Amino acid sequence: YRANLVLALGYPLENPEYYDIEKGKSIKYYKDTWGVLHIPKRKLADIVHIDYF
Repeated sequence: YRANLVLALGYPLENPEYYDIEKGKSIKYYKDTWGVLHIPKRKLADIVHIDYF
């Protein structure tokens, strides 16, 4: 048999917190003393380069 669709049900075990970081900063995930998972994200403008002609 081959699975065509997988559906995950339930509640997340962690409460992640996302925030933007400045260019050149670390993008490593970490947990604080309260157990909150911090997830730094790069800004879209730092990732995407549009070349205008």
